[in-house]
Amino acid sequence: MQFCLLVRELFKEDIEICANIFIDAYSKEPWNENHDFEKVKVFLNKFTSGNTYIGWVILKKGQIAGFSRGYNSIHREGLFQNRRYLHSTRYAKERNRRRTN
Repeated sequence: MQFCLLVRELFKEDIEICANIFIDAYSKEPWNENHDFEKVKVFLNKFTSGNTYIGWVILKKGQIAGFSRGYNSIHREGLFQNRRYLHSTRYAKERNRRRTN
């Protein structure tokens, strides 16, 4: 079975879908977290408003299947750092499976 994943920049218009993915991914093992949809939207909107923000969505068959967010920062010694966080239901399930085996 062959499929293609595409990646594009995360836009403000994607925030609601990304909020649902975030909630779905972290509501399961091993996190079992409860997140309020509106609070997650506010968090993602604030995050994407920063001038050091980096974000992408992962598209599968033209639909958002996951997203990655990150930021650039300068270390106190002048070294460039890039922090990224991947959010997808499939990634969360796979990560949990590897932890329990």
